[in-house]
Amino acid sequence: MATYFDQKEGKFILLRGWRKHSRIQIEDVDKARELLEEYLATKEE
Repeated sequence: MATYFDQKEGKFILLRGWRKHSRIQIEDVDKARELLEEYLATKEE
């Protein structure tokens, strides 16, 4: 699982969960990074 703790909101944000396959994990980690960037961009607005 990939999570981010939003200190201002006081909660964890689930970015991504993944399966136990190394190829898929790499793709999911990349997707989690994209989702985190999107989440943080919306918080800055």
